[in-house]
Amino acid sequence: MTGAARLVCLLVSTTAMAGAPSARADQLGWLAGQWRGEGPPSDRIDAVILPPANGGIVGVFRRVRGGQVTTLALASVAEDGGSLVLRTKLFDSDLRGRDAQDAPRRQELVSIKPSEVRFERAWVSGRPEGIEVTAGILHVRMSRVATPVAAVHAGPLHGEPVVRATPGTTPPPARIAAASWMEGDWVGGGLGGTSEEGWMPPLAGTMASVYRGMRDGRVTFFEIVTLVEDGQSLKLRLKHFHPDLSGWEAPERTVDFPLVRTGPGALFLDGMSYRRVPGGLESWVIIGLRDGGTRAEKFLYRARSP
Repeated sequence: MTGAARLVCLLVSTTAMAGAPSARADQLGWLAGQWRGEGPPSDRIDAVILPPANGGIVGVFRRVRGGQVTTLALASVAEDGGSLVLRTKLFDSDLRGRDAQDAPRRQELVSIKPSEVRFERAWVSGRPEGIEVTAGILHVRMSRVATPVAAVHAGPLHGEPVVRATPGTTPPPARIAAASWMEGDWVGGGLGGTSEEGWMPPLAGTMASVYRGMRDGRVTFFEIVTLVEDGQSLKLRLKHFHPDLSGWEAPERTVDFPLVRTGPGALFLDGMSYRRVPGGLESWVIIGLRDGGTRAEKFLYRARSP
């Protein structure tokens, strides 16, 4: 065992005996934002982390190797018993889970400083150029990315704000660049509470995002979302999670929305839409009801202030 490994084991065992240190999620505000790993676009790790809210923080990580997305990860830190716990879940490029549907094992907090946080098997340290992330054998340096505000806006809406695909039709051709205007950190309303989405820029034929829904002072659910090139067209995939990251869908299942049509600043999928409007980002989704019916839910986001 190396000296560094012995030190980590000592820290963990000492913390286990003494109890996890007191901490709050808002102490991790320095982690919020969009991050880009060092290295060429063909081999790097990027991330989007939403700021602390209602006792927690959550983010999505995307790994690209050899020009292909190999791994996506959802990570959340939540207040628990006066301290913090970390939970993570891993997925392949198709969002098939590499873990069970149950809540992942909690990692207890080991130590926390103004620009460093350590859990049992993962830690993040601040540095002048950005952050340094260590998790298992992974060790990556990342720099903060200024999120651009897209100048493109959708034209006037003609017809319904959300559409369904005609059965038997082939999705139209499109490339991931057609949705680059979705990149950003968006916060607004939906489902009777607050909704947030953080979208990464296109890379290796994929965009990825994390969604956090909140109502009445608590987190209600998370989503990990990808928009991917699927054949000659595009498809949006997502998975839902309870606040403890236990999944709504089985690990091998995703909720899919094939493309119906695109336009400048507009993306219409089968049952979901996004439009870049003057006030920010407008989204609609058709939601199934318990009685077997459906309804269209509107989400209206604005760009989060720096």
